[in-house]
Amino acid sequence: MRKNKRTVKDSDDHSDSDFELKLLEINIERSRIARERAILVFLESLFIYFSFMFIAVFGFVNKFLNGQALNWLVLAGLVALCVGVLPSVIMMFREGKKFDELYDQYKLRIKKEGEE
Repeated sequence: MRKNKRTVKDSDDHSDSDFELKLLEINIERSRIARERAILVFLESLFIYFSFMFIAVFGFVNKFLNGQALNWLVLAGLVALCVGVLPSVIMMFREGKKFDELYDQYKLRIKKEGEE
């Protein structure tokens, strides 16, 4: 079998663009993983919120809980929901800023290449 050997001259032609493309793919994949992780945290907090609400309403209607216990369960559900929503919102905001910066860099690069 003959191995395909690349010389330094051959690899220099596309090495910068290949490297940047791979770097962009890695950044997109990292962003996708972070987004999925934030969505999982949000879904778990949503599940906990609805669990607290179900227990609170069911317990209050069937006279298992008094008004104060109902209030505490509702408050705990809201806290769980906030704990799940805030990281998602923060992550989406950071991701948006990162992609805006990346877009601006590529727009400037295309503009520079057009001038040359």
